[in-house]
Amino acid sequence: MPGRLLESEPILEPSANIIWSTLPGGGLLVAKHGSKIEYLLSPLEPPSHVVPQSLSAVAVTEMGIILGHDDGRIEVLSESGAEFAGTAEASIEEIVSGGNCAAILDSDGEVRWMDEEKNVHAIEGFGESESVRINSRSIAASGVFGTLWIANEGKIVHTSPPTDGSIESIICMEFRPSGTLVASRRCLDGIGDLVPESRIECWDISNGRIHRSETDRPISSMTPTQHGVIAGDLMGGVTQIEISGQQSDRIQLDDQRISTLSCYDETICVGIWFNIFGLRDGVMLWKCELDGIPCSITRSSDGRSIAVCVDPSTDAVSAWAFNPQGGVEDETSAETQNKTTIDVPNYSDEEDTRFQHTGEEVTRILDDMGEEVEGQIADEEDPDLLAELASEARMINLPPVADAGEDLTVASGEDGTAEILLDGSASYDPDGEIDVWEWLDERERVVGSTPMIKVRVRKGTHVFRLRVKDDKNAMSEAIVTLRVT
Repeated sequence: MPGRLLESEPILEPSANIIWSTLPGGGLLVAKHGSKIEYLLSPLEPPSHVVPQSLSAVAVTEMGIILGHDDGRIEVLSESGAEFAGTAEASIEEIVSGGNCAAILDSDGEVRWMDEEKNVHAIEGFGESESVRINSRSIAASGVFGTLWIANEGKIVHTSPPTDGSIESIICMEFRPSGTLVASRRCLDGIGDLVPESRIECWDISNGRIHRSETDRPISSMTPTQHGVIAGDLMGGVTQIEISGQQSDRIQLDDQRISTLSCYDETICVGIWFNIFGLRDGVMLWKCELDGIPCSITRSSDGRSIAVCVDPSTDAVSAWAFNPQGGVEDETSAETQNKTTIDVPNYSDEEDTRFQHTGEEVTRILDDMGEEVEGQIADEEDPDLLAELASEARMINLPPVADAGEDLTVASGEDGTAEILLDGSASYDPDGEIDVWEWLDERERVVGSTPMIKVRVRKGTHVFRLRVKDDKNAMSEAIVTLRVT
């Protein structure tokens, strides 16, 4: 195993009824329905407040704790109690702190801005959005169909729609300390001549887009630095990107999606599947094993880090504390592209004929391989060795072939959602049987375990992943993109 196994301490037991937020001075706010708000690993004391069943989102600002409810109510909690601030027409889905203000997103995709006077404003010009980021009075929102909106003091200043005729998605975006917005965009309908399939864009609030640079792989997570951002991709790699667009050598850690990133001093903490890896100067220092997929890594007041995890099967939230700087003993270099990682040739323009055989044809091919080896036994001096080779030829296990079906575009109903059948029944195993079926959504949650499932999704672009394993534990994956209009 690369690096050292780092110890961690559980500070929050898994629970599906937890709403949380990071604390500006370090630590974690935990709100559990029916219980009082708690601060974990923080010297501060929270206001005495019992969390109602209606609470759906929370964020900590200089004004107080912003509470969002499933009936659309927005409140500001302080020592004197909860003060009504405004309302939305749908459940509050996300609140992001901007220090002395906040950005608020409801389940209908509408974005609101709370100013330092605790007034809530609708932002005219923003369309239906799926995520928001804020830096003081500047707000960025990603649209469900790939449009990027930027507003300042509640007024829209930039709109960047997808390239004409293309289907795009804004996977992640972050504000740098300087106020520059960095956004990762991806074309979902192929590679064009004018626009890269995956790219990073930098935006200045006053002057608009500064520049755009192509990335080799789709970016799934970013964290800002003094000189740019550190980006993690869907294929388990990490790249440092300067604000000028210059990129460092990519460090390959795993083959799973990077879910979150954080940088403390010179150590980069990378969340992948049920683990966090520690990197420094291209070297993997340690690995920390968790009970869920890390979705946030933040500092605590005692100098340690806190990883908030979500179990993809149950949505249970847990939290772990670890020391990203401590106890490093065995340093093992991670693979980098300019050293030991081998670039696989791009055969995307060529016809894929690897598994265009029926099960009967594969069986016949394996039988022929065995017969060919067995036919040579009489001419060799070591028939036992050749018999063993013939037996091994029959034991070759070809991986299953995952088929998630064709990409779909469907119209939504009156409620703005659509029920869609995901069909992976065309998947097969050339020389055995598929034992495990897993459908995963964009948050890496397992949403189905059969060849065909129905999902209900709202307007926007959604990517689902089908993972299949055969009776010898070989695995294959495929993705399908759904566009709901």
